[in-house]
Amino acid sequence: VSNSALYGFSGIDTVKKAILTVLGTRKLQAIVIAILSTDSFGTLPEWFPYSRFWFRSLACATITNVLFEATKENEIDKLSTYLCALLHNIGEIALAHCLSNTYEELAQEGMYELTWYEQLNLQKLRLGLHSVQVSEIVLNIWGFPADISNRMRNSGLCSDFIDKNQKNQANALATATTLVSIFENKVEDFNEQGLALVKEYLSERAESSRIIEKIFGKVKQTLQQLDQHAAELDTL
Repeated sequence: VSNSALYGFSGIDTVKKAILTVLGTRKLQAIVIAILSTDSFGTLPEWFPYSRFWFRSLACATITNVLFEATKENEIDKLSTYLCALLHNIGEIALAHCLSNTYEELAQEGMYELTWYEQLNLQKLRLGLHSVQVSEIVLNIWGFPADISNRMRNSGLCSDFIDKNQKNQANALATATTLVSIFENKVEDFNEQGLALVKEYLSERAESSRIIEKIFGKVKQTLQQLDQHAAELDTL
């Protein structure tokens, strides 16, 4: 990145400067927190879909930021939601680490072939709680600000059984997780469903349909790019 034409004439001549320019200090801090949080569980089993875990975390976080581009949310709300989205599924790592045998059984039975919401509901049925509920518990144990777990709870994702059509769709995190879930399942009409979700979220926030379509275009591009990176990691 630091050697690319985009930054060649901007005085950005190191990787460090490029990262800070692209992400900003606060986002970089949030990503570092997420990495350190996941690493605290130690080595994960080989069957764990690590690249997809990070795809979901980074995609949800980036999409919340994209959605906020069309709104007047303040910087504190944006950063808190970004960090919440990064960590919303850390409970999956906790389950794979603490209940490794049982969680591996679910994986072998085809859990990862289900939609993300179906995965959560299956976890609730078989384990008594699902990964987002565990995420909330972990964040509270680690002493994260209450605002982070409150945002997770207000999204509706901590409910016992989740219906993707009954969440708080006015919530950026809920909208982002739904968009990622639809994309992950390679739904043929992602354009139609995704655009409808973005319209619903921005219905009282955006000034025109042109802005809504522009925001959706950024959402789709984000998902495609991160999905490509995840696929490349799987080949390493």
